Amino acid sequence: MDQNGKSKHKQNFFEKHDEISDNDYKLEMLWAQKIIHGKLRRIRLNLTRIFWSLVVIIFLTIIGMLIIYFK
Repeated sequence: MDQNGKSKHKQNFFEKHDEISDNDYKLEMLWAQKIIHGKLRRIRLNLTRIFWSLVVIIFLTIIGMLIIYFK
């Protein structure tokens, strides 16, 4: 770290993105939020599919055990 408490990576980041306008910054933030929202939506859908698959497997297992037990 240097005297200002900024690491080299942080300094390079600020130097590279110093000329970005406020409008460009807002568009970048909106795009990042859209990407994150899409990823979270896919994760939620996958978790829902896994949950209902497990529920169906458990239900079929219980039904199969009851059929075997009462036969």
